[in-house]
Amino acid sequence: MNAKLTVDGSLCRGTALCVALAPKVFRLNASGEGFPVVRLLRQPDIASVEAIVDCCPNGAIALEMENE
Repeated sequence: MNAKLTVDGSLCRGTALCVALAPKVFRLNASGEGFPVVRLLRQPDIASVEAIVDCCPNGAIALEMENE
């Protein structure tokens, strides 16, 4: 199973929690908003990023599961 990772820039407030928890997956853009540098995830990466999705204080991060 794969998962598509997105960050809604209109909800992101630049707390950088995602970057702190997964610096290989997230970065901040010039406006200070988080964005995924890895957009398509596979297990076991999905499980670790799911926890970060739940930690985002503004609910800006989403994982959409896809069937292979």
